Amino acid sequence: MDACLDGTMQEAEALLLKRFGTITVADIADDFDLRLASHLAGLDVVRSCTQ
Repeated sequence: MDACLDGTMQEAEALLLKRFGTITVADIADDFDLRLASHLAGLDVVRSCTQ
C-alpha cells in the first residue's frame, strides 16, 4: 500500500508547489482584507482560489 501511495503523494506535492508558485503576497493581503472586512461586518464570506 505504501508504494501505491508514494506516486500519489508525489503528484499532490508537485501540484501544491505549482499552485503555491502562483500566489503572491498581494493575493494573500487582498484575501485577508476581504475576510477581515466581512468578519467585522458580521458576514460569512468564503472565497475560493481557483487556478
